Amino acid sequence: MNIKKSVVLALFLASGISSGNLFAQSSPTEKMSMTLYALSRLYVDSLSTGDIVNQQIKDMMHNLDPFSEYLTPAQARANENVLLGSQGTQYVSGFSPSMTLASFTDAGIEGDFVQGHFLISFVMSGSDAYQKGIRPGDEILSVNQTAVSSLGPQIYSAFRGQPGKQIRLEISRNKTTKVYSVELKANAKSTVSAAYMLDNHTGYIALSMFSENTDAEFRSRLSALKAQGMKNLILDLRKNQGGLFDEAVKIADEFVGGEKLLVFTQGLHSPRKTFKSTPAGAFQSGKLIVLIDDQTKSAAEILSGALQDNHRGVFVGERSFGKGLIQETLPFKDGSALRITVARYFTPSGKCIQKPYSTVFKTFQTGKDSVSTSDDWGISPDVTVSENNKAQTKWAGLLMYCGAMTKAARDYTLMNRTALLAKYPTFKAFEKGFSVDVNSPVMKEMINDAESAGVSYSQDDYAKDKLYVNTQLRALVARNLYNDNAFYYHVVNDGSPVYQKGAELVQKESLYNSLLKKQK
Repeated sequence: MNIKKSVVLALFLASGISSGNLFAQSSPTEKMSMTLYALSRLYVDSLSTGDIVNQQIKDMMHNLDPFSEYLTPAQARANENVLLGSQGTQYVSGFSPSMTLASFTDAGIEGDFVQGHFLISFVMSGSDAYQKGIRPGDEILSVNQTAVSSLGPQIYSAFRGQPGKQIRLEISRNKTTKVYSVELKANAKSTVSAAYMLDNHTGYIALSMFSENTDAEFRSRLSALKAQGMKNLILDLRKNQGGLFDEAVKIADEFVGGEKLLVFTQGLHSPRKTFKSTPAGAFQSGKLIVLIDDQTKSAAEILSGALQDNHRGVFVGERSFGKGLIQETLPFKDGSALRITVARYFTPSGKCIQKPYSTVFKTFQTGKDSVSTSDDWGISPDVTVSENNKAQTKWAGLLMYCGAMTKAARDYTLMNRTALLAKYPTFKAFEKGFSVDVNSPVMKEMINDAESAGVSYSQDDYAKDKLYVNTQLRALVARNLYNDNAFYYHVVNDGSPVYQKGAELVQKESLYNSLLKKQK
């Protein structure tokens, strides 16, 4: 044995690692331990073993499947907050942990600091500020007796703090000043994006994701629509990014009666678990139209599969995303975590909707591919309708991403609220009279804001995406003007062929019933 090998062997013996055929017959786990030990004791320069381990874990998880991953402490915290759940919770998320948090402690107020003034653009309906009567268009003069002009952009920090903390807001409205004491609270982002009546008998509910309060909020909105005469429902799952498995199952149970299979899960180390409906449910009869698209993911696909296989609802739109894997988040003491795929979920008919992915997971036991290459993935609509009201160019896609579209609509509404409300006192008046084109003030403001953010305007791009951009700006202005997210959906849906086809099918009972029969 040469000198270098003897030194290495002596080091491993001193560390307590077995020396039998050390270099030739080690197990994979022993090889990993030996490699890390050698790097820390023999490498020519000092190394951060922690950084090496973290990178190796990250690479290892990345090569398993598209959804298993290593989360840094910051990512793990964001992942936990997005779902309002706890680490270790099983979920089927299709989104990144870096998304906007679903819950935050603040005053529930949105607005802009402009030239020494702070004008409120939106007030969350569940916040203490809303309950006290603060509304969009109000101007905040001071926070805790410090003038807004002195606070400057730091005013946003003044709206945050520990739950239960009281802040003093001096508010001006129509030249009248009033002081409010507002309690900071955890303002949960609603997962019911909109709920309204289309006509006397048809309701509409849009779900953006599934967090721990989704079912309770859904039942509350459903009850309110029933009180208005709702007998049929359009359930919008387009762009629904997934979320908590349990909440998706609860929502499915609201629609399916008896004790019917809703979904089952199974993995190599996870025995089969079945989930069935219960006799009670909030909407077990009445026509149901479900809108889906290529961004309907994971938990939304669980709900869709449960409804479609139980012939409860007609599906309109485009084939769903195709994510049929369940992850579990396992924490480490340093705050980081593994998000690891532990099972697949299957629709009642036994279909796994996971679409094929390029780097397939190979089981250590058999070495065989565990992902089917079948084309039968995702949830297929009963009526296929393509959406024409979405971004076609990179320019239009970046407008919302860079914030220019949102900012322009907010600033325009703030500066013109009095005149707009005088001209459009109701949303119906707004729908009929307010339009947007390339020469509109709000459009010009958006183009300027986008240019400042490095997103250059192009006449050709605008020509291709005129419908999408104009509609989005109108919808955002409506949301800000009337302080109700439902009006955003009203405007967007008015120009959506998917939505319009769903509304049409509700009225055609014979066609609706024939489509249900085809599912069988």
